[in-house]
Parts: sequence; C-alpha cells; structure tokens
Amino acid sequence: MREMRWTDQQAAAITAHGHVLLAASAGTGKTTTVVGKILWLLGLDVGVRDSDGEPLPRCPEPCQLEEIAAITFTEKAAYDLKGKLRKEIERSEGAEALRWEIDRASIGTIHAFCGELLRDHSLRLGIDPTFRVLDERETTLQQEEIVRDVLMTALEARDPLAVSLVKRFHLNRRGRARGAVDQVVGVLRDVRWSGPPPAAGARGRPGRGSGRPARSGSRRVRLLGGAVSLCLPRAAKVVGLAGG
Repeated sequence: MREMRWTDQQAAAITAHGHVLLAASAGTGKTTTVVGKILWLLGLDVGVRDSDGEPLPRCPEPCQLEEIAAITFTEKAAYDLKGKLRKEIERSEGAEALRWEIDRASIGTIHAFCGELLRDHSLRLGIDPTFRVLDERETTLQQEEIVRDVLMTALEARDPLAVSLVKRFHLNRRGRARGAVDQVVGVLRDVRWSGPPPAAGARGRPGRGSGRPARSGSRRVRLLGGAVSLCLPRAAKVVGLAGG
C-alpha cells in the first residue's frame, strides 16, 4: 500500500490510537481502509495523505498480527477482508515474516470470534469445546420448539396472556396465516435490533382526544409483548446464533 493515497478522513482513521468508528456507504473503500489500518498497526508503510502528499507516520508501537482482531458481520466480508489483507502483505516489505502468520489473525464474523474465545477458555467456563454455531435453519427450528414448549406450559397453567394469544392466532400456522409460535419467533428476532418488547401491561397510543388506548394494534402488541416476555429467558439462548 506504499503507493496508496488516502483522504484526510481515511488517514485520520488509520493513524488513530484510540477507538475508531468507520461509517461509510457501500463502495467507498471501508475494507481497503481497514486493511490499511491493520498494516499500519503492524508498523508497515501504508501510503500518503492525498491532500498534501505527506507519508502517513509509522505506528509508534507496532503489534503482532496475532494480536489483531478484525470482526465482520458476514462470512463473505471476512473472506474478502482476509483476501485483500493477504494480497497487500505479499506486496509489503514485511511479506517474508508475515505471510505465514496471517491465518493466526482473528479475521472473521462475530460468531467465529466469540466461538474462538469460548473454545480457548472452555475448561474455565465449563463448556464443551466441540460446540458449533447453529446454521439459520437449525436456529429457527430450535426457536420454534422452545416457543411452542413455553406456550404449551403457559396454556396448561391457564396463563391469560398465552390463552389470549393462542385464541387470536392459533398455536401453529394455518395455511398462510402465521400462528402464535411464528408471531413470537418473529418478535424475538426483532428484539436483537430494536430492544426488549413492550411490557405486557403497556398501553397503546391513546386515540385523539379520547383518552383511551388504541384497540386492535395495541392489543396485538400487548399479547406479543407478554408472550415474548414468557419465552425470552429460554429462547434468547438461540436467538441470533445463526448468521441470518
């Protein structure tokens, strides 16, 4: 990357010593900038600042490749990042020493990184080091099984929220209509992005000037929120374990 010309923002991100959030739209060079950051941390020459042609200063305290963790959201992004990093290392002055170490770097998805940490410390944590991450299909089946079991237990105990939910949606899918199990699984997935569900007793937005809660929409929210609260302690164990 010795011939690379970086924008001022890219140069600032690459040479920053603290935490850096890199936010940019698709195709603007995020992966290239991350590769530049990794090479800079290794103490290599990464190019110049485009605005003045000045070389970027070398990292004052270079680290080893095995000390770097580059986390991505998808397997494809991890593959692309590692491929670009390997290519640039081969072209760098540190190629001879670094080409054999690239596979020791933690470059992969969040799931892969967390799995690596858990396996490294499995004895201390008391878990089986041969565990594996569920794929998307397995995760869905596990979620549905857990939600169905929790709802059935709640129905046997005559829990009013569970009874109302199943009366409204039925327990399982009927044709194209999603059942209570599907509804709750869908909300559990949304919890990852939008936070916890509404409390079971939460009221909907009042009607204009009436002082009364909205009816149909808020009732559905209350039912699903209550059901998710029942299922969350168990179902959360498999929510998000797949990459989907």
